[in-house]
Amino acid sequence: MFYTRIREEPKKCVILGSGDIGLIMARRLTLEGTEVLGVYEAKSTPSGLTRNIHQCLHDYNIPLYLSHTVTRVFGDKRLEAVEISQVDEKMQPIDGTQEIVACDALIVSVGLIPENELAENLGVQLDGRTKGPKCDASLMTTVDGIFSCGNALHVNDLVDYVSESGETAGKAAAEYAGKQRKRMDITVGKNLLYVVPQMLDLNADNKNVTVYFRSKDVFNGASLKLTIDGKEVFSKKYAYLRPPEMERLSFDFTAYGLSEGSKAEFSIEEASK
Repeated sequence: MFYTRIREEPKKCVILGSGDIGLIMARRLTLEGTEVLGVYEAKSTPSGLTRNIHQCLHDYNIPLYLSHTVTRVFGDKRLEAVEISQVDEKMQPIDGTQEIVACDALIVSVGLIPENELAENLGVQLDGRTKGPKCDASLMTTVDGIFSCGNALHVNDLVDYVSESGETAGKAAAEYAGKQRKRMDITVGKNLLYVVPQMLDLNADNKNVTVYFRSKDVFNGASLKLTIDGKEVFSKKYAYLRPPEMERLSFDFTAYGLSEGSKAEFSIEEASK
């Protein structure tokens, strides 16, 4: 006689991490009939896009708990409960704040990184900030003739940016003829999480370079600045910047008279309070 074990669907769920995947999962599980007890985020600010917080949580009355994390899980053959603790500014659990939440499923959504195994195997240098390959404006990596784009390069918010970088890399790869590059690094200054591209090929056409960046923190009023050899050559004001929301700008780097020894740095300056 044969027996088939029917898998039980979760009835009560806790989600750890407020990134876009966690937020979308909260909505999806709710639509499938699961009660999402809450989304817990160790940081003091949400990690997902503002629109996803509204469309996935607020519209379905799913609570978001900031500065909270899961510190223990309970259960034998199946999860029965989790322990939730508040965390301090260093994201360390605070004694005495523990709370037991009964649930039968825990979804962990604690950050995405680019698929970089192939790049590493090919000897491509990775950026410690993006966890993806370093590249120039044509999206060629540090290994000549190897290009990277989309979420293999850095995690994108919108599929439009993935497609855009794919077109850029594809066109550059088709036109690549093994020319020698004259590389110049782009430095990440204060208040920036990362900048892509991380370098320029001074032998290439740098008239219309798309630059993507994320702020390191939430800023209500700030300016993105570009300095060349210590001189400010560009500044743009932003009313609001958040790490989960990537920004993009186009630059004509040929206007700055760059040479092989030039030093370019992007930074964010917070508005005076």
